[in-house]
Amino acid sequence: MPEPVYSCKFSMFRQLPACSKAVEAVEVEDVEEASDTEESKLEAPAIGDKEKKVEQLTAQMMKNPQVLAALQERLDSLAGTPSGYIESLPRSVKRRINALKNLQVKCTNVEALFYKEVHELERKYAAMYQPLFDRRRDVISGAVEPDEAECEWHEDKDEESESGADGKKSDSKVKNEGKKDKSKGTVEVVEDGEKATVEEEADKDKAKEGEKQKEEKEEEDPKGIPDFWLTVFKNVDIISDLVQEHDEPILRYLKDVQVKFSDPGQPMSFSLEFHFEQNDFFTNMVLTKEYHMRAEPDDIPFSFEGPEITSCTGCKIDWKKGKNVTTKTIKKKQKHKGRGTVRTVTKVVPNESFFNFFNPPQGV
Repeated sequence: MPEPVYSCKFSMFRQLPACSKAVEAVEVEDVEEASDTEESKLEAPAIGDKEKKVEQLTAQMMKNPQVLAALQERLDSLAGTPSGYIESLPRSVKRRINALKNLQVKCTNVEALFYKEVHELERKYAAMYQPLFDRRRDVISGAVEPDEAECEWHEDKDEESESGADGKKSDSKVKNEGKKDKSKGTVEVVEDGEKATVEEEADKDKAKEGEKQKEEKEEEDPKGIPDFWLTVFKNVDIISDLVQEHDEPILRYLKDVQVKFSDPGQPMSFSLEFHFEQNDFFTNMVLTKEYHMRAEPDDIPFSFEGPEITSCTGCKIDWKKGKNVTTKTIKKKQKHKGRGTVRTVTKVVPNESFFNFFNPPQGV
């Protein structure tokens, strides 16, 4: 069992009452000066007044981010510091605690084997998923048209009952409207000796309009499912924050995203592959990012929490001229100190973009 230690996770609010001396010693910016009143001039203020001032100073400190950061840094430095509890125990109890530590190390090693087995299962089922993902890719891109059986979808009971209720309501509404029309009677129009009803003319117009809309719909029927991955990215919280407005025209060309696991016997890793159609922005057909992982406990086994990403490697994007959205050009005016002349300097600076995702620092 690990020795009790001070942790940076302890609330700073709980530490403040025990550190009144440190509170009084800290210089705080923007602290309001005490008003020059009769009470402040007293040489020996009452104990209650002193405590009140300390509380006010503490409240002001809690509003100062610099003081909070300094206090947190101090607490962090205490993490891992023995509290003296273990040292105070009898020798026989210390021996038993060491035995528990060794048992915990063995449990951690078993846990590491568990995560390795999980990785093997992920690899196994990835191969089973792949034919389904390939079919999904073809439907999205429009390479294939799903058959009737694939397109038939059975709604949940709740959705069916809800839609059924709406349908019955609309049917009854139509019937009632029909009854109202019948009660009004049929208006007959006589022209050139022939009779025609207003209802017949209206029906003909509706039929023509319906045929016209159907023809227009067939002509405008898009290929596959347009903007599928762009829509997905914009609706996933962890990704949507990365997608900028200038990224969207590029992501419209994204046709598939795949996950590839490391081969058996190789170090644990996986990679993400983003497959693009030919576009006007870069020449790459596939953009990749590989994640290297470690599933074994390190030198501090008690901190093991499962596999962790040790590093990741992106890829070079071959941008076409003037199409790189990860940088932007800015112009700044500079004034010469001696001559006083002004010149315009052009600089290329980084720009926020989803495609910075493929350029991670090495070893992170």
